[in-house]
Amino acid sequence: MRSRLAFSLLAASAAFACASATIAPSSAPALEPQDVLDVRHYEIFFTPHVDSKTLDLRVRIDAVAKTATQALPLHFTGPDPYVVLLDRRPAGFRRVRDQLVIDGQRFENEKVLLEVAYSGTPGNGV
Repeated sequence: MRSRLAFSLLAASAAFACASATIAPSSAPALEPQDVLDVRHYEIFFTPHVDSKTLDLRVRIDAVAKTATQALPLHFTGPDPYVVLLDRRPAGFRRVRDQLVIDGQRFENEKVLLEVAYSGTPGNGV
């Protein structure tokens, strides 16, 4: 029981760190997340798998576009996502250094709902 509790606490802290990193400023000069998105709310959902010592994570971000854009950048240093949704629909995405760049046109002041799902082992980018 003690190892499960320790793993759950580690999982919770890892999930929080990933979500915090998801909306942090990036060092990439072209698209700065804080210049494109005004994050209003985010939620973190995670499921620990004690036997394999892995986590399934999903981050939901409610934001407003600060400017018209063709792509939505997020600072993201975790493992590669397996699902990215923009307004509850699958969206194209790519990794650019420490960013996850999501394809999707937005106009200034338009609402944005992003969901990113990924999994991994705590301590290995999770």
